[in-house]
Amino acid sequence: MLSGSREDKERWCREGAENEKLFVSDFCVKHGLPIVLNPDKEHDEFAPDLLYNGGLADLKFQSSPFFKVSERGGAQFKPQHSVTFNVKDYRRYSKDYPSITVVYWVIWHHLTEMFGKRVDPMVGVWVTPFADIVTRVEAGEAPVHEYQNRRNDHRGNARDSYILDLRWFQRLV
Repeated sequence: MLSGSREDKERWCREGAENEKLFVSDFCVKHGLPIVLNPDKEHDEFAPDLLYNGGLADLKFQSSPFFKVSERGGAQFKPQHSVTFNVKDYRRYSKDYPSITVVYWVIWHHLTEMFGKRVDPMVGVWVTPFADIVTRVEAGEAPVHEYQNRRNDHRGNARDSYILDLRWFQRLV
């Protein structure tokens, strides 16, 4: 599982690749999910991570709730159901993968309380067509959160993300 500094892009990518394999070989098999690793990933590290029902999909793993989301995204967002989607991924998917499916694997059981806010432990998988994220962004329903520690980042980290609500998506498990 991802750990350490959120600004350590190299480690984040390395551990993310391991999580993709763990997600498919363990979690998806255990729950009978129609998700496999994208074979193109073997020769192209930037290819979408997965195939979901035969179509391209990308995995977004989130292991800690966004506890301060109401301060950044507005009162309608709650830590229990809030996830993020990088603006730079949004631009790339819009250009290269407009029909991709986005898969969120959420595991919130190690860190369930912070900044005076609490969430219930939660593990699950949610999916949504990228086009639905586009609709939410264009409607102004997904505010942008700027990462304070990444304003002057030159290591490739995303500098900002859209805030999304898991309840907008289909829960598989």
